[in-house]
Amino acid sequence: MKVTERDVKLVRDASLSRVLSRSQTIELDYFGSISRANSRLRVLCEEAYLKVLSTPFFGQYLYGPGPRAKEIVGDRIANLLSVRTPSPQLVQHSLAVTSLRVTLCRAGATNWRFEPQVTQAFIWKGNRYEVRPDGFVLEGGTPTFLECDMGHVSLSKFESKLTAFRAFNLSGALGTVHGSDEYRILTVTTSDVRKARIKDLAKRLEVPMVAKTFEEFGINLPGGWS
Repeated sequence: MKVTERDVKLVRDASLSRVLSRSQTIELDYFGSISRANSRLRVLCEEAYLKVLSTPFFGQYLYGPGPRAKEIVGDRIANLLSVRTPSPQLVQHSLAVTSLRVTLCRAGATNWRFEPQVTQAFIWKGNRYEVRPDGFVLEGGTPTFLECDMGHVSLSKFESKLTAFRAFNLSGALGTVHGSDEYRILTVTTSDVRKARIKDLAKRLEVPMVAKTFEEFGINLPGGWS
């Protein structure tokens, strides 16, 4: 099998996303049809660059990095790979992040980056902080950090996330890393009630945030997991 540049990019995508559905590989423009996707994904699995993750709660095969992914994704990504199968909650979250990525990029957002590529640790006023968004895009030139909230994180932990972003900006670290003091956080969550509570947190902390539900974005979440 000859590994193409597109194959390498796809395996990197699967590695950094943790998991992709077949339809998502098409939405991300790797394939132009279901038959082409099925054919190439099958070969990549046979060669162990990808592996199939099956679940009774989702109608398609899901794909994650296989044992040989480390051979082609580069050392930096290879060091992030785990041999463990993602938990059901992590699979659901990963699929949601990719669906949001597709939606935003189709609407004109650019410069997509994955969580490991935008995680930043820093010290401010003697305290250590870490910002770990689920993804990153530029929207109209504005750095936009993405949070896919599945409702599992307590509000106190979500407040800690927002506090870290506030410190990231006030410390000057955001401007140093992203070249801009202007930013926003886009949080997509599961219900209007949850959205209202998160917006209240952001308002109290004076953090620039837009909150919407997955339904408002037209994103259907695979369910049935606990």
